Amino acid sequence: MKLKLKINCFNGVMALPAEAVDKYINEASHSDLKVLLYVFRNSTGTLDTSEICAALKITEDQLEKSLLFWEKAGLIKVDGNLQKDKKQDKQVSESGKAREQTAAHRIIDMPTQYGQEEIAKKSQENAEIKFLLEAVPHQLGRLLSPSECSTLVYLYEGAGLPADVIIMLVGYCASFGKGNMRYIEKMAISWAEEGIDTHEKAENKIKELEERRGYEGQVRSIMGITDRALTPTERQHISRWCSWKMPIDLVKLAYDIGVTRTGKLSFSYINSILNAWHEKGFTTVEQARNENKKSRAVDDKTPSYDIDEYVRLSMKSLHDE
Repeated sequence: MKLKLKINCFNGVMALPAEAVDKYINEASHSDLKVLLYVFRNSTGTLDTSEICAALKITEDQLEKSLLFWEKAGLIKVDGNLQKDKKQDKQVSESGKAREQTAAHRIIDMPTQYGQEEIAKKSQENAEIKFLLEAVPHQLGRLLSPSECSTLVYLYEGAGLPADVIIMLVGYCASFGKGNMRYIEKMAISWAEEGIDTHEKAENKIKELEERRGYEGQVRSIMGITDRALTPTERQHISRWCSWKMPIDLVKLAYDIGVTRTGKLSFSYINSILNAWHEKGFTTVEQARNENKKSRAVDDKTPSYDIDEYVRLSMKSLHDE
């Protein structure tokens, strides 16, 4: 395939060191390259970190790492013009700090592939990386491929997870037969985005996941789902019930009511019932049954079950949407 440049689209040009491409194109991260292009494009005048972060949609931590990367490479020099004025930091409102600290997601650099020699060098220079690469094979009960070693180093350096957190995550995944590195990487990136970056946070997350897995297993048993995987929507419903701390016997009652009324398994129907009970603060089967008795109409031929009415209206709104 041949490529041709469209010269007529060049309204302006900028100079970029050839070394940046020749030597660092495979080493630099996605953020590193964006920062370099932005800095050289705006090389005149003063550059402010907040402006760079806003323009490139990256965090200040990522910007700092990228600037240090290129400074170490000898392509830029970080001085006062590239640093945020300390006085501005003091003027940041507490509400602004809170919004930053409670941001839903961190931005994670694109995965970096490390060669065997580079991995060996990093292992010699960094005790945590060395410990990580030695501990994970024991947890998985097998040797790691070069690609898997590269993934672990990326999770440590690129995703920013401490070695002990990665090791805890690997141990958790291995405990239920998910020792595949792709699965581990996906979960690790999710943890990084959630800010799970300490031993305590990892312990709490694992406890939460184990509770959810146990709860999910109980729900599957109640509903007789043994020969297939749950759909994302079904798993989302179960996760919601678990977050409500909905007792499993109430889930069973809702399931029985749903099957009796609809003649089939309907997660949406069951969720509507459980949502009504959750809003009323029900925590026992007795409460739900007493509510049913109170709501029955005088005429037995036309029984009125308040949960049924709630479900009917909920299902109608779903169809209307």
